[in-house]
Amino acid sequence: MVVVQFESAAALAAMAEIVGQYDHRELHQAYERTIAACRKQGKYVGVGDLGTRPDLVEKFVKMGARYVSTGTDRAFLVAECNRRARQVKDLKL
Repeated sequence: MVVVQFESAAALAAMAEIVGQYDHRELHQAYERTIAACRKQGKYVGVGDLGTRPDLVEKFVKMGARYVSTGTDRAFLVAECNRRARQVKDLKL
């Protein structure tokens, strides 16, 4: 999960350019450095809020991330409810 902390009026003004840049080179470099440092200390790195970006989940796991949050409980529950509703709807009567 990327947590953004705005500490100035300039940062707030640039909010649209700052948030959600999952493909930014510096973000990927930050993950590389963090994962390497944690691995050296025997710690695990987690990534979250990537449910719509399986490509990044794969990349960060290959880098060494070991906890991945790919969705929310609510999203998983709704998806399963929809699957079961389709199952009943598709019954051949």
